[in-house]
Amino acid sequence: NPKNTNVVEGMVRALARVVSSIQ
Repeated sequence: NPKNTNVVEGMVRALARVVSSIQ
């Protein structure tokens, strides 16, 4: 399901953004 993969990718990017802002 491409849409499901897109949602996962969005979550990963959001998590990476949070981690980079914390560091």
